[in-house]
Amino acid sequence: LTLPEGAERLAESDLFPNQAFRHGPSVLGLQFHPEAKPDAFRRWQDAYPGHYDRPGCQSRGDQDAVIDAAQPAQAAWFDTVLSEFFTHR
Repeated sequence: LTLPEGAERLAESDLFPNQAFRHGPSVLGLQFHPEAKPDAFRRWQDAYPGHYDRPGCQSRGDQDAVIDAAQPAQAAWFDTVLSEFFTHR
């Protein structure tokens, strides 16, 4: 998918190049859950174990490692994005 015309990309990944974007002063689009802490992810993993059988999906162990390693940076990024978003409206 492409971003709306005039949108600014804020985050991307190899599989999903448009993970987050901003469009003007009042639209923030997210393709992931930056608000979720590791315990929330664990609950989702437990609730949907069949997810790991889908093509292209990381194993649970690989996903756990990414979640644990990325969480501090993700939380700091999300705090910054929210702060900037609401400060510059």
